[in-house]
Amino acid sequence: MARKAKNNGKRASNVIVMERTMEVLRMLRIGISSGEIIGIGVEKWGIRPKMMEKYIQKATKMRRDYVLPQAQEFIRDASEKMDVLFEENYLIKNRKECRHNLLAKNKILGLDKLNVKIGGVSVDDVLLKLKEENESKK
Repeated sequence: MARKAKNNGKRASNVIVMERTMEVLRMLRIGISSGEIIGIGVEKWGIRPKMMEKYIQKATKMRRDYVLPQAQEFIRDASEKMDVLFEENYLIKNRKECRHNLLAKNKILGLDKLNVKIGGVSVDDVLLKLKEENESKK
């Protein structure tokens, strides 16, 4: 938890600056607007709005430089693993698992609520075709 600054004109230490930046980053991640963050910071830490804008800039830069690339790497790795599982299941003609892999990958990528087309073919159409093939073989 960040410490409250004394309003005596002294600068905050590097540790306090990092704590405040991390707290601003958390607020940005949960969707609090910049205006609200400025108000919270001014009230909580007794600093000027201009300084809060600098904390927001630092947090935004940190998010862009560190947090988002890590999230993208996680999504890329998970997507690659799902592709490998799909290929393995496709080779052994396990259509049910292929369908589950596609659904899981779509969920990871945030595509589970969209009608997405890949190469002009709807993902829903592919899933339906796989389901029909699986049912016809029973």
